[in-house]
Amino acid sequence: MFVRHLSAFTAAFGVLLFMSGRWSSGNGSPAPTVASFTAGAATITTGGSTTLSWPVSNGATISIDQGMGMITGASVPVTPNATTTYTLTATGSTGLIATASATVTVVPAPTISSFTVSSGAVSVGNVTFSWTVSNGKTVSIDHGIGIVIGSSYALAALPTAPDAPV
Repeated sequence: MFVRHLSAFTAAFGVLLFMSGRWSSGNGSPAPTVASFTAGAATITTGGSTTLSWPVSNGATISIDQGMGMITGASVPVTPNATTTYTLTATGSTGLIATASATVTVVPAPTISSFTVSSGAVSVGNVTFSWTVSNGKTVSIDHGIGIVIGSSYALAALPTAPDAPV
């Protein structure tokens, strides 16, 4: 009895009614739902891109803020210049809305300001590599050296045979 009166009230005044686990408008149309809204890579480096994706049910229109506007489909690439929170709004045919947000964090790309070698030609002794980097987590030198700690690395130069190619 209560549900019947509430349904009549809902139909008359356009108030939302929760029925069978789904919100609906007075005309029985289900409200839109956004199951998730995610960035393929939540953290990117400056100049990088990622893809925002979402599954939406019962959304007649979908829009994303940050100047993107109306969107079709279930994903869109983005290339933010700074950390950005995007809000997706799904609007149903009856005007009901659902929203979800996703943040893309932008970190500076690593840069190598300098990389030097202590001597141009060494036949026997040590060669020291030195560098200045910023925004990097690890430094790695190729040719079998691998990951190095700090801002320099000393390598023992081995003598070569007189006829060995240099």
